[in-house]
Amino acid sequence: MNAPARIAELERQLHWAQLKIQSLEELLRQSRIQRLGPKSETLSNLQLALLTEEEPGVTRDEVEAEARREVLTRTTGRESRPHPGRKPLPANLPRVTTVVACQERTCASCGEATAMIGYDESEQLDIEPCRRLGVPVKNYLAAVLPGLNRRMLPEVANLTPARCAAARA
Repeated sequence: MNAPARIAELERQLHWAQLKIQSLEELLRQSRIQRLGPKSETLSNLQLALLTEEEPGVTRDEVEAEARREVLTRTTGRESRPHPGRKPLPANLPRVTTVVACQERTCASCGEATAMIGYDESEQLDIEPCRRLGVPVKNYLAAVLPGLNRRMLPEVANLTPARCAAARA
């Protein structure tokens, strides 16, 4: 038998097997409905299977009560709401973003490379200490603190030790 004819024969057999499975599933559903009563027609196949296989002593009253229940929907958990007390910082402030990677690069059980499913991201304002930049702390504070309460928020972004060091150079 050549390959195309063999493929056609196997596809025909597969289709026939799928129809047979569908027919048998419907027969099983009808026998469960007959056993549990007419109210069980509104139940899904999974509910019927649970009631007949997992609960052998179920009564028709229990089936009727199950049929009257509302259909459960999946909940997505809590809705995320913004934090009530803190407003986001201005976008023009310098930031350092660090992606925290997984320590293990290979699977401990099989030795294959791990796939990245997700990652943690940490965002922090980019503030370098005066000592590391070589800016005397007293001089920096003396230059920044006077009149700080009168400055606008965009101006405050320019008062970092790094900007102060760049201005001195």
